[in-house]
Amino acid sequence: MSRAERLARGLGLGLLAASGVLAGPLAAQDGSVASLRPTGPVTIEADRAEWQKGGAMVYSGNVRLDSGELKLQGTRLHLRQFEDGQFEARVEGSPALLDHAGLPPEAGEPRRPVSARAQELTYDTRIEIVQITGDALLTRGSDEIRGQSIRYDVANRRIQADGGHGGQVRIVIQPPPRQDNDDTPAPDDAPDAPVSSP
Repeated sequence: MSRAERLARGLGLGLLAASGVLAGPLAAQDGSVASLRPTGPVTIEADRAEWQKGGAMVYSGNVRLDSGELKLQGTRLHLRQFEDGQFEARVEGSPALLDHAGLPPEAGEPRRPVSARAQELTYDTRIEIVQITGDALLTRGSDEIRGQSIRYDVANRRIQADGGHGGQVRIVIQPPPRQDNDDTPAPDDAPDAPVSSP
């Protein structure tokens, strides 16, 4: 591809992105494990958009990225799309927010939505990693984890957290709802003993 063709392609991408829609072949991950990777167009809304050298886009002011089940919000978004349709998005904010409907459940496990908030969120579709940095909070269903930084490996459902500079990680795990299958009445519900007549 010549330099002129690359420039024209980049300018076209920039104009398309500035109009609010960044379309591309954002294919789903192969295999049975579902991911946060978009399978359709990525829509971006912001007050301002700027195309930079190398195909990077910078959005600022009330930024929202929506790729179907994945949503990012913040005050500034750095977006870089690669030749194969993969992308890296870095969102800054006070806070920056991520919402996802959750991965399809594994055996016997309910689908649990995932959300995160921090000063900065970075999501790279090439490696399926979300890096959550600065007063970070990640919730999955009713469970939550807090720390200075959290690394969420989407494909492997693995979370690593760091308290940073002598701080600690705080994890709250909610027990599963109690399931009583015993139909035996509790002592308070036991029928009254028959009254015998004298």
